[in-house]
Amino acid sequence: TNLGPETWRASGENSGIALVNQENLSLAKQQIKEAKKQVDILIVSLHSGEEYQKEPTQFQIEFSEMAIDAGANLTVGHHSHIVQPNEKYGNGYIFYSLGNFIFDQDFSEETMKGQILEVLIKNKQIKEVIAKETKINNFFQPEFAEKIIEDTQFQISLSSTALEQGDTLLIKIPSLVDADEIGGWFGTTKINFSNLGESLVGIAGIDAKKKPGRYKLTINLPDNYEIEKEINIVKRDFPITELLITKELEERGLTIPKIEENVAKENLVLQEVLSIFTPEVYFDRPFIYPLEKIKDVGAFGNIRKSGEISLQHLGVDLEADIDTPVYAINDGTVRLSQELTNYGKIIIIDHGMGIFSLYLHLDEFKVFERKAVKKGEIIALSGNTGYSIAPHLHLGVKISGSSVDPLRFIETTEKEMLK
Repeated sequence: TNLGPETWRASGENSGIALVNQENLSLAKQQIKEAKKQVDILIVSLHSGEEYQKEPTQFQIEFSEMAIDAGANLTVGHHSHIVQPNEKYGNGYIFYSLGNFIFDQDFSEETMKGQILEVLIKNKQIKEVIAKETKINNFFQPEFAEKIIEDTQFQISLSSTALEQGDTLLIKIPSLVDADEIGGWFGTTKINFSNLGESLVGIAGIDAKKKPGRYKLTINLPDNYEIEKEINIVKRDFPITELLITKELEERGLTIPKIEENVAKENLVLQEVLSIFTPEVYFDRPFIYPLEKIKDVGAFGNIRKSGEISLQHLGVDLEADIDTPVYAINDGTVRLSQELTNYGKIIIIDHGMGIFSLYLHLDEFKVFERKAVKKGEIIALSGNTGYSIAPHLHLGVKISGSSVDPLRFIETTEKEMLK
């Protein structure tokens, strides 16, 4: 803590508290490094901040980042008495304040809320931290904020409540009613549900450019039941690289300014296709990878810059020699099969529920517009068409207009739909 009196400081002769301040941060950092050597997982708790303030102080931020840099896996704060933001930082997680757990501060709604963290550990590493919302009842006892769900027949399952930019949120509800009796909203984005097996499934995308923060997820159930959950979106560190151009591309007229101009024009073509909404769902199984072998050679969200020009890569580039078979990642209908200047030969498949998959820089089409395709069907051969430095497959996934990480999307459907 940085808030206790000096007389409370622990020493060689007296028990007490670990006082930390701006002057002895380096000492605290060294002590955290030493502690990390003795354990697999290190969690650091900090008593700091301003009471009833929603944002962390500069000291909270500096200490928490220092602790993670020193080897801590998770830092947890308290003192503000209300929930503050959290984030994925470096190789760890920072929760600036979990709010109140048991306390009699019933003078505001915020002070009657808190969080419990579920920390998933695998192979001596934290794989995921799930924040579960709590509230303090009239007897000043903590209970899960989603208790209303347990009191109904609808057991709602979420893939996660703590997501990064580009992630996918998958919601499952037992198929006790028809899909048209269930509705949902994630912020201002409508979520549609479909019957898949024994569950109703809704899928929402966290756009790569989504502003980090806490967003409300609302599920509307029959008999006027309405369930709200808080989803926390944290910033994702996207790599920044140079926007490259080859002599061959320049000879074809693809200069950096021309590429920027083409992207704007071609995105209008894509937007016309992606604005189509098919309420029914074409698929009933998890999504699969589009190639036999998967090697990421161009990261999702990568920000490519050249001078003042900056373009964000809203798909993933996968290693693929020319004429490698490309498979449909799930059942659907081909909405676009066309050659564009920048994106090269491109196929867009509509999977229903506002979900589209995009395949760019192809060499040869095997399917054409309005054709129904099956999961695993060969739809094209990969290539090097359009603005492409070397042969590869660019895979994109859009959910209700949001650009999501295709590999994480596939992993989420595989993990959650098979539960």
